[in-house]
Amino acid sequence: VVVDVQWDFLPPDGNLAVPDGLAVIPVIQELCRSGTFDLIVFTQDWHPPGHVSFASSHPGHKPLDEVDVGSPPVRQTLWPSHCVQGSHGAEIHPDLLASVDETAPVGFIQKGSLTWVDSYSGFWDNARGNATGLDSILRKHEVTRVVVCGLAMDFCVGYTALDALEGGFETSVVLDATRGMDKERVEAMLGKIVDRGGFVRVSQEFITRKLLG
Repeated sequence: VVVDVQWDFLPPDGNLAVPDGLAVIPVIQELCRSGTFDLIVFTQDWHPPGHVSFASSHPGHKPLDEVDVGSPPVRQTLWPSHCVQGSHGAEIHPDLLASVDETAPVGFIQKGSLTWVDSYSGFWDNARGNATGLDSILRKHEVTRVVVCGLAMDFCVGYTALDALEGGFETSVVLDATRGMDKERVEAMLGKIVDRGGFVRVSQEFITRKLLG
């Protein structure tokens, strides 16, 4: 599962650029080309204008403020406007799409498309009220092991991995194929994943098929 490697999350010009985010692209390209995976799914933040996560949608607030949204309330971190539907910033980096092994089925999941609720995880919105369809795609292809990479480790990658674990999938995060916004949050998220039975691995373990046989 390749999470949200979109222009708005990439330096130098992304509206919500993840530090060193460009470094994940060649690593993910190598994973996609390896022939190791039976299915590759790309997730894509896909926000409507005026999305609840945008600071501009909350007068008097600025990016990184936190507010309660919805009923029952969900705590929401506010961000600069990003990944607006149909914009260049919402596009998945084309080098990744071009690098997919042509023998592997490819799926796409758009998330965060409802105005009133955000979706960090590739599986669910933040209120746990709307599934994205990722779980159904994985089960249709009889997937039992999920490998997660992309941006950002402390938010969308991490929550996707946690939900994969909750869904009963053996789950790994590829450490060299992800970057985060904040070092302490990254460490905390990795700790949660390991505590819940997940694995933190590096790309060469998958590229050489040591783990997947």
